[in-house]
Amino acid sequence: MMNSSSELIVFVPACLLCPQFQAKKEGGEELLWQHDILSYLVENAYSIVQMPCPESTFEHTCCGLGRTSHGIQFYEGLPGFVDYCQKLSRVVFEEIYTFHINGHKVLAILGVEHSPTCAATYMYTRQGTVRRQGIFAEALLSLLDEWKVPIPIVGINRRFPQKLIKKLEDLRKKEEAIDCGEH
Repeated sequence: MMNSSSELIVFVPACLLCPQFQAKKEGGEELLWQHDILSYLVENAYSIVQMPCPESTFEHTCCGLGRTSHGIQFYEGLPGFVDYCQKLSRVVFEEIYTFHINGHKVLAILGVEHSPTCAATYMYTRQGTVRRQGIFAEALLSLLDEWKVPIPIVGINRRFPQKLIKKLEDLRKKEEAIDCGEH
């Protein structure tokens, strides 16, 4: 029976733990959205697993740590990038599945909304904001669905990090209720 958050695992995007993984913003926009989320995870003793950043690790001159922001159309058109995201999603899925089959609870996978690779629900496109997952998140969710591993991908809205914290609290309470035999 679970009695603390430390028994819960959360998979997080690399840029949550290290802002240098994020694309460079024009005007030097501050990347302080991580603080509240990390404070919450640490204060509540969640186990944190960092996922790779496909955009910063893909071998191509336009990518890497010094890259600028690009939309999903750019990455979908980049030769080999979609396959690379699928390969990375398999690696992350295998980690998740290992926890899952050994009785550990992965509470959630965090994505960054509007990211061309990690968006959980919303994406900027040339047509404006649309309901769509990023390339990596979509590939990972496909594997979770295929193997019937019920773990949600939850989006981080960088402007409103408290929404994510509320969602994690709700997921934790639901998990605790299940463990206590409540429905």
